[in-house]
Amino acid sequence: MPTEFAQHLANIALKEFDDFGGIPETDSRMRKRVNQTYLPALRQADPNDVLGWNMPEDISTWPWSAVFVSWCLLHAGVRNAEFDFSIRHAMFIKRTIGNALAGTGVFRGRKIGDYKPKIGDLICANAGTGQIAYNQAANQNGYSSHSAIVVDVRPGVAFTVGGNEGNTVDKRRHVLSPTGFVVQRSPEAYICVIENRKRTVSRRARER
Repeated sequence: MPTEFAQHLANIALKEFDDFGGIPETDSRMRKRVNQTYLPALRQADPNDVLGWNMPEDISTWPWSAVFVSWCLLHAGVRNAEFDFSIRHAMFIKRTIGNALAGTGVFRGRKIGDYKPKIGDLICANAGTGQIAYNQAANQNGYSSHSAIVVDVRPGVAFTVGGNEGNTVDKRRHVLSPTGFVVQRSPEAYICVIENRKRTVSRRARER
């Protein structure tokens, strides 16, 4: 059974899917959501981010998927000290793998063969033909990648919701082994599953 926080995060991602799924990034409603909700909130939460938040208003010119994931986590009540909000997935993948290797932090990037995804986790993969592996991702933060939030897990399959998937907010399937581990694929090889160890939701986050 998912923790209170894990289910809360999944519900936020699912609401974004319900409200914006299928609306293309060229539509003013999707652009407004990214430009007037996601980015301002992240800029306020992490004004000194190394990559910044000053992105083109035309969201079809840049990959906004990491912004979607970061906002969902922020809206669920995650603090910047707990997760590296970023416009680039590789930034928070590196940090969470570091957490796992050090045995610290509430978000830990785990090898796909060592950890079974659950609701509220993030599944992370290379984008396109990238072939960055777990050990490389622990030391790099400039490659092209993608991640999405696990919203349901059933025998043989995990479902995620992510941003900028097919140029919209979308839900996707990930094949699991009979024992519940993510099955590697190619292209878009998986890098890790970010384990979500945060348990409770703050009153402020619950009332948003």
